[in-house]
Amino acid sequence: TIKVDDATWSSNDTLYSSPCCCAIAIVEDREIQKAIDAFKLSLEYKPDNDKAFYNLGKIYYELGQKDLSMAYYKDAVSLNEDDSLSLLGIGLIYYQSKLYPDALLYYNKAIEAAPYYAMAYFNRGTMLGQNKQYQQSLSDLTNAIKYDPDFSESYLNRGLAYFYSKDMDNACIDWKRAESMGNLKAKDAVRIYCSGSMSQ
Repeated sequence: TIKVDDATWSSNDTLYSSPCCCAIAIVEDREIQKAIDAFKLSLEYKPDNDKAFYNLGKIYYELGQKDLSMAYYKDAVSLNEDDSLSLLGIGLIYYQSKLYPDALLYYNKAIEAAPYYAMAYFNRGTMLGQNKQYQQSLSDLTNAIKYDPDFSESYLNRGLAYFYSKDMDNACIDWKRAESMGNLKAKDAVRIYCSGSMSQ
């Protein structure tokens, strides 16, 4: 998400773990390996199965193996250039590598392939906001909300784009909406920036 400043949000970025989570992770690792083996086996029988390539890309992304994930996503796209999920995955990996022009290219392709794909608008709008392109960010995040009105992060980030555009009334409206959906970062933003706002 776009951050107002690191100090404001840092306490909400802390991850907590427990022994229960570790045990679940071990079980999931066994299941993950079974899934990997099954998708690879399906590719032996049907090497043009773009969905198997996508699923392998997603699994390896979740495992933190982004190079391998990227290779599988690109294989999926080579078989199906309209695979918006793989296109978005490629864009996300480029974004996380701070290769913004490449990320933008793939986010654009994902939206072209699936014009109602809320997460593609969200990712592109967030990246544009972080790169201080607030008007384009507002447009994309508005589309993300249009196609998935129940995703609180879109309201949070659109509120930040409004904030940086010096439109506090709309920023507070969006943050209050995200807060009403249980978003803790939005709750902090409302407390810090909207206590004297007239926005409802």
